[in-house]
Amino acid sequence: MPRSLTPSVSSSADLSSVLALDNIRQTLIRQEDTIIFLLIERAQFALNAAVYKTDAVPVPDFDSAGRRYSLLEYLLRETEQVHGRIRRYTSPDEQPFYPDRVPPLVLPPIEYAQVRAHASHMYVPCLIIDFSGPATKPCVIRLLDSECKAHSNICKI
Repeated sequence: MPRSLTPSVSSSADLSSVLALDNIRQTLIRQEDTIIFLLIERAQFALNAAVYKTDAVPVPDFDSAGRRYSLLEYLLRETEQVHGRIRRYTSPDEQPFYPDRVPPLVLPPIEYAQVRAHASHMYVPCLIIDFSGPATKPCVIRLLDSECKAHSNICKI
């Protein structure tokens, strides 16, 4: 069974087995399987265009420019608040959608070895939000205005 690319607190400093080609390959296969499964799960819900539009569903939060978040952005941000407190985004393979709003940790941080170069030119969470938007949904999802807005968004998160 492949080990995670993120070492645990009790793991040794030897990263050679974690960075072995077979382990990386198995990790990528598992991630691909997870993505495909989640897309299939998401396809069971209708597309709720209001979920992606600001002010369509009134949520109690605004970005730094004063724009009200969409319901999807609000759910992502609130989920990140919980995950951020328990050090999810201190791991080198985890990136928040809203890096400027990650809360202070309630657990002590873990020191990770630098195992890859920093890719500052591409911010993957933005690409994920773009991909999950209404423009890409018609190929897999019914185009209906459903009242299950929150439920269908939970599958995205």
